[in-house]
Amino acid sequence: MLTMRALSIVAVVLAGTIICGSGCKKHSTSIISAFNEGTALRTPSERYDVPRAPLPRQHQPNKPTTVANFPTISIVLDDVGLRRNAHDPFLAIRGLRGALSWALLPGAVHSIPIARELVDLGESLLLHMPMEPAKAQHIAPHLGRYLLSRHTHEEISAILSAAYETFPLEIRPHLAGLNNHQGSRLTMSRTHMSAVVASVKARNGYILDSRTSGESVLVQSALEQSVPARSRDVFLDNIREIEAIREQLTIAEDVALANGSAIAICHPYPETAQALAQWVHERNQTIKLIPVRALMRK
Repeated sequence: MLTMRALSIVAVVLAGTIICGSGCKKHSTSIISAFNEGTALRTPSERYDVPRAPLPRQHQPNKPTTVANFPTISIVLDDVGLRRNAHDPFLAIRGLRGALSWALLPGAVHSIPIARELVDLGESLLLHMPMEPAKAQHIAPHLGRYLLSRHTHEEISAILSAAYETFPLEIRPHLAGLNNHQGSRLTMSRTHMSAVVASVKARNGYILDSRTSGESVLVQSALEQSVPARSRDVFLDNIREIEAIREQLTIAEDVALANGSAIAICHPYPETAQALAQWVHERNQTIKLIPVRALMRK
């Protein structure tokens, strides 16, 4: 009989995702306090719009991709820009420099200085674009203007242009990719995703679907317009505990070995940095760590 962990791994390989369901552990008060810095923090499923239902059968995992015949893992750090020094522990991890991808929120107060620092270091950047979640109360205006289902194609193009223009001119070419923040409602709309993709295509960019909805059509819309696109395979830190994050990293390894590549999304939590610092030197060394842009092929 398969163990629970084995069942989880099989589910990831087949569905290309890890979903935090109703059984997720609650965060400890001390962890939340350390991250809050005086602001209320929602649970992961509320804040990051994590889907609770399995992905539909027609969704397939990312196609096998290898670098020099090695399986690969790409780790994307979302929500960059909310706290000035939250990214520092990740930059300090030996073995990850140049391999991480950094998704910057256009409306976050610290996004510009952090973007300048990351560009100087040669890191890979994405625009982390807020999109309409299933529940309107989960919209957070301080993250930047959201793309909403009531917006027309022209409005989406204008809002995306304004999002890029929140960054200085010299930074914008480095925002080569776009991934969605939340978006469990909007990414199900073929009309709206077509508009998003058209805007990214005009900038010769690529798409990473954060996969907050099992019914997302973002990647399909991108491929229809010949825009490079991939989907997230694993969420690393829905449970903000080091051991739980380590377990998700192990699952990411299993997905990479099975499919040739894996894309993992995480957030600038202290627990995530600690878990990555432990894992990076203990991991399967046959798996190469590369920025997500290296996976994108037309």
